[in-house]
Amino acid sequence: MPRFVLIPGAGSGPWTWETVAERLQAAGYHAIAADLPCEDPNAGLSDYADVVVAAIGEPRDTVLVAQSLGAFTAALVCTRVPVAMVVYVNAMIPLPGESPGAWWTNTRWEEAVRGDLDRYGQPSEWGPAELSAMFMNDASTELAQEAGRQARTQASAPFADELPQES
Repeated sequence: MPRFVLIPGAGSGPWTWETVAERLQAAGYHAIAADLPCEDPNAGLSDYADVVVAAIGEPRDTVLVAQSLGAFTAALVCTRVPVAMVVYVNAMIPLPGESPGAWWTNTRWEEAVRGDLDRYGQPSEWGPAELSAMFMNDASTELAQEAGRQARTQASAPFADELPQES
């Protein structure tokens, strides 16, 4: 039976996956949400991957589920241990050799959301309504407000780390 390791995005923690983990566990699966060291200014993608590899333990039938920046961690984990599957949720899907910082430019994200940025301002200025509209799609206002309360500081170190050229 698959084991699910849930990887949060930038500035997030295990709370992001509470509902999903509860539903997976209710269905009889093992599910664990990783707690990445996003606030540690010295922690990079390799440190994030270390946390996830430790959460995997014995790598059998592991399904990684990665949200946003967590996709870079998932890609790096796949170079270290075998996994059955990777599921990306609203993810920054990386290319080999790419860094999260370069991803924004490479995907032309700012160009793609120019209208939203004109309407909502820069991400550092967003409140629950803007977060919900931009990143949480159909999430309730209550969930978006909880996201705002639970948000953690995201250090910049992982954004400079490049993935290996080959996996």
